[in-house]
Amino acid sequence: MLSKKVYLNLGAFVILIISAPIFAQQVVKPAGDDPDIAMYRIRFKPELPFAKTADTIQNVASKVFIEPKEDVTKKLNRSLDSVYVKNKQIKYSQGYRILVYSGTDKVEMSEIRQKVYKQFRDIELYTQFKAPDYRITFGDYIDKIQAHNVLVKILPSIPGALIIQDQINIHK
Repeated sequence: MLSKKVYLNLGAFVILIISAPIFAQQVVKPAGDDPDIAMYRIRFKPELPFAKTADTIQNVASKVFIEPKEDVTKKLNRSLDSVYVKNKQIKYSQGYRILVYSGTDKVEMSEIRQKVYKQFRDIELYTQFKAPDYRITFGDYIDKIQAHNVLVKILPSIPGALIIQDQINIHK
């Protein structure tokens, strides 16, 4: 047989379940607004109703603009200027280059270098020699999408080309 305490708890639980929908708040969504964010949008009351007389328009126009005590714009401009100066000093960053050759054959390296130079005259080629390997990379791309667009153009002439992550030069 169940105790009196269990019956009281069960009764309270049933009352809670039955009364929960009564206390639940319904969110009224304004017509024409995005249903996901409409309830969070701030609504402002207009300061003055639309003026129908010239007197009301005159009173609104005669209000004097008060200069703010602290001007945020000056502080913001100083901060942005300091960030600009720091960013101007940056010359290198992590990015992507296209690797067109990696091997030990100097003749093959020269041939591939000429092919790439003929196809992309405006892009700087980087030749690295770490004994005994030669590496030819080109391009300074901040994101992989830019590098991929160039890779698609060079793959027909150099099928072994691929994108690598490398330190790149920042061109300003």
